[in-house]
Amino acid sequence: MHGGSRTLAGAFGARASRLLNYLGPEHYDVTLTAGERHRITLWLDCNSEFYGAYEDILAQARGEVVWPELQ
Repeated sequence: MHGGSRTLAGAFGARASRLLNYLGPEHYDVTLTAGERHRITLWLDCNSEFYGAYEDILAQARGEVVWPELQ
């Protein structure tokens, strides 16, 4: 009715993300604190954007800092 969407538990967010496969010791002995793992999981569950700004995504993909325009 309102145009919303529904997902199945575990099919969205952190549990569905392939990123979690790289955050454990089996991947080059990666070690995260409980707080670091929590922040990443929360970021994934909040459906956060890959890029920090909508401007100049190519520069962001190269690892450059791009500040969002405030206009």
